[in-house]
Amino acid sequence: MNPKTNQALQIFLNAATGFLALVIVILAIGTVSMYRRSASIDSYRDTIEVQGIGKIQAVPDVARITFGHREENKDLKVAQENLETKINAAILSLKDSGIEEKDIKQQGYNAYPRYEYNPNCKGVNCFDGNRQLVAYEVSQSIQVTVRDIDKAGEILAILGQSGATELSGPYFEIEDPSTYQQEARDLAIKDARDEAKVVAKSLGVRLGKMVDFYENSYGYPMPYMSAGNARSEMAVQDVAIKQVSVPVGEDEIQIQVTLVFKIK
Repeated sequence: MNPKTNQALQIFLNAATGFLALVIVILAIGTVSMYRRSASIDSYRDTIEVQGIGKIQAVPDVARITFGHREENKDLKVAQENLETKINAAILSLKDSGIEEKDIKQQGYNAYPRYEYNPNCKGVNCFDGNRQLVAYEVSQSIQVTVRDIDKAGEILAILGQSGATELSGPYFEIEDPSTYQQEARDLAIKDARDEAKVVAKSLGVRLGKMVDFYENSYGYPMPYMSAGNARSEMAVQDVAIKQVSVPVGEDEIQIQVTLVFKIK
């Protein structure tokens, strides 16, 4: 074999050896990667995840009622003074009925002019005219918290007699639901633990320590509007005549938890 052929063969063998070494390195990296991924999956499979639900029925302890008065006059100051007189009279009646000042809170106050457009010509293409002030409209809304919910109907009647132009409520609520939420949470955790024991027994494994916890809280008490809710002017007049019957009902507080346990 001549020297040139021998040199070419040597170059080919060196290249082949380098390529083979590269292939071996790639395969080794892939094997390590597969091993790590498999180990992660095995670690994940060493746990079970269960859910539990806790529910508590609770009776609302406060009622919210919103009332309002509306006045209009070409003189803004007069409209405001007339409105203030009516609002103060209503608040005085509320206090006389046992409502504390801290439970009477302003919700909103509005004052704006009302105009009418008077055209100076007739016909479809008439664009000449002027805007005239008709009156200033002033309104105020107040929220009342009734802590003796048995008196909610009585308060509605008082507000109706005060000449309120708007009435909304009563909305029954649980003022501080935290105690009920904790009770529901405890029930949910117990429910989840019981479920975990059942699942572990079915799988033929033993429960280890809890390694994770999630909570989904929903079904918190929402304001409940009584069937006796008065909104329109006619309804307000009816309230002034008689005390409205207001069923309180119950609220449901529900909490869902997820527990993750190691298994042995």
